[in-house]
Amino acid sequence: MRRVISLLFCALSIVLAHGTIAGAQPIQPYEVAQAERITRYIVRPGDTLYSIARMAGVPVSVILQLNPRLDARYVAVGDVVLVPGDFAPIPRQRLMMRPQAGPPDTQVELRGHGFRPRARLRLLIGRTAYDLRRHSIVRADRRGRVVASAELPEWARPGRRVYFAVQTMDGQSRAVADPFRVTARSARSERLVITGTLIKGGIECPLLRADNGRVYSLAGDLRGYGHGDRVEIAGRIAEASICMQGPTVEVRRVSEVE
Repeated sequence: MRRVISLLFCALSIVLAHGTIAGAQPIQPYEVAQAERITRYIVRPGDTLYSIARMAGVPVSVILQLNPRLDARYVAVGDVVLVPGDFAPIPRQRLMMRPQAGPPDTQVELRGHGFRPRARLRLLIGRTAYDLRRHSIVRADRRGRVVASAELPEWARPGRRVYFAVQTMDGQSRAVADPFRVTARSARSERLVITGTLIKGGIECPLLRADNGRVYSLAGDLRGYGHGDRVEIAGRIAEASICMQGPTVEVRRVSEVE
């Protein structure tokens, strides 16, 4: 009996060593079996290596194995990441913002959906989609929607971009809104009346030297008045202009002054 058991044990050892039983194919690890089908995934805003692996249903090590040159700490929007299998990203949270641009004192309203109902979430603000700092805690409603508002940070200056995101408390899921563009504060738009003399020197626009010595560029119909004429200009300060010298006045009315 012992001899029979010994022979059976030896036979089983040989079968396991060669990985076959009755002509069956050797068992392959998941990584090798799935590598026969590869999908090229384009990194989207808010993606991390962990979130990509989680959506694909594979360990992070599998993604790194297929992408040996990939930096595990950082993936940039637009990068191509090879993912095993016929991979299609699952629907995820979205975050929208309004307005899309404004001066440093703008109040931004954020609206998101697709979160877990009544989940506590972190509202994040940063200079890039990957450099985000905690701002406050918000909570989704019973339908998984989020509504929040935030002021721009102190470092938000005209010409810069500010990124807003909402992230789950465990950091595994994040929705990033399109960047907010910081603009200069609007110029004064109140009506004004200026008395002065039309002078030479304007390339793009005619110039007026006011009686207080300040020089203005003029945009609009001057009704035939030219250099040396003393005029009274009624109009408004333009918020945008191609004129390069001094504030630009949108001329509404011009009349001669004695």
